[in-house]
Amino acid sequence: MAKLTKEQFCEYIKDHIQEYLPPSFDGAQITIQEVTKANDVVLTGFTIRREDEQIVPNIYLEQFFDRYRDGEPIDKIVGDIADVRIDAEISGKTIDVDGLLNYDSIKDRLQIRLCDAEQNRERLKGLVSLPVGDFAKTFHVCVGDMSADSYGTIAVTPSLMNSWGISAEKLNADALAAEDSRKPALYHLPDMMDHMMSGGEPRNLLGNAFPIINEENQMNLFCLTTKDKTFGASLMVRDDILAQAATALGGSFFVLPSSVHEVLIVPEANPMTAAELSQMVHEINSSVVSTDDFLSDKVQFYDSDTRVLENAMQREAAKEMEHSGKRPSLTEQLAKKTEEARNKPMKLDSPRPRNEFALG
Repeated sequence: MAKLTKEQFCEYIKDHIQEYLPPSFDGAQITIQEVTKANDVVLTGFTIRREDEQIVPNIYLEQFFDRYRDGEPIDKIVGDIADVRIDAEISGKTIDVDGLLNYDSIKDRLQIRLCDAEQNRERLKGLVSLPVGDFAKTFHVCVGDMSADSYGTIAVTPSLMNSWGISAEKLNADALAAEDSRKPALYHLPDMMDHMMSGGEPRNLLGNAFPIINEENQMNLFCLTTKDKTFGASLMVRDDILAQAATALGGSFFVLPSSVHEVLIVPEANPMTAAELSQMVHEINSSVVSTDDFLSDKVQFYDSDTRVLENAMQREAAKEMEHSGKRPSLTEQLAKKTEEARNKPMKLDSPRPRNEFALG
């Protein structure tokens, strides 16, 4: 028998999923729609929504279609998809929809995530976002039991923010306060790896008043993340955290966008140039980092004197131009400003695996 196409596979799931669900799901609305995910990857979202439900999990069918193409029986796959929905039902019981619309009750559950603005243009159109250089911040509400690995998230859209009656600036300020409860941390990477093997907790260097002595021509690596090591890359756009890191490391440093969960920090006194670091990040991202976890290839540089974070390659090019005595023409400057404005993500001043919920 010929294999089903992806479209036929999705329709088969839709037509037969009820056979594997308990009676409580009788009459549920079953929907298949495209969902734009991180880095503008478009996935097939599958939802099962009962009449009284406003929040339901998105189940993405690509991984199940891959299993089908590898020879797994389709009926077993349908059953597994039903199990995903049933399991989400258990954790979903803790989601209070009325509470979600009460901003004061959820502001401590806010989470900031970082993405490459250029790589997420389509996705950012549907979310509240704030630009930060090469990146954009998006905001999410954690739902369910945050002490468990199975908690889910809801992305903050303009309509949800408007229902709260707040501005993006207010949202950002409250999200920053909530982020502190996740305990930002800077670890020496070898120390972090050793403790991961032994089960201990590495030393957090943030707040360290005595700078680490970095040997010249040595590649010292540090990891900036949160204590739970999830979605910690957003710390790289916090001036207070970067200033603490500069104090701990004794000066300026490069920031390597390792993944959405953490970034690596390399002190300025290292043997590699910005171009070499950028090439290294690109090679690692393309070979090791998953699409879901990919943040960016754009290496940043933090100047501890000016307290400015900027694109390391652009900074290096500007320095070379300055040393050569060349200055861009007025036309070139205007073209650059126009391009920067075009690439700037939308700002709305007003109106590991986790479950992602669709709000309807």
